[in-house]
Amino acid sequence: MAQQFPPMDQTCFVDANVFYYDAVAFPGLSEYCTALVRQIMSGNRPAATLSSAVADAVHKVMFSEIVEFHSRPRAGLLAWVKKNPDAIKRLTKFPAAAAKLAALPMTWLPENAELLKQAADVATRHGLTVNDALIVAAMQQHTIEHLVTNDDDFHGIPGITVWKPR
Repeated sequence: MAQQFPPMDQTCFVDANVFYYDAVAFPGLSEYCTALVRQIMSGNRPAATLSSAVADAVHKVMFSEIVEFHSRPRAGLLAWVKKNPDAIKRLTKFPAAAAKLAALPMTWLPENAELLKQAADVATRHGLTVNDALIVAAMQQHTIEHLVTNDDDFHGIPGITVWKPR
């Protein structure tokens, strides 16, 4: 079955994992994510996100680069990085990913105390983590119906249509 994209005439919210799979090669996922990011980059696809989602994506790119560059296992990686902060200084992929994402012509939805309170309510109603609940609260606040994510936790949230790269 061919993977489908949200309608081109409606804004879609783009989750962190889509940006991550665009930056780091994952067969079967990256192709879709890169195609979507290219549509956004060309200005043909209206998109929105949160700075926290972009930061999460860049953080994941950083850690993938550390694994690759320093031949480190993923287990215990955060503790290793905290003991070896110089390991970050020679990395180039995550800063490039940050620059690319910062340049995308998309809407960066505001994050503030009110959104956090709404997210806490969403989290308790739907059993979501705070980061996922922030996405739902922001989408609700801005009447965005389409979410592009590889996360399974958003199914069954009223008013949200989930689009996946798989």
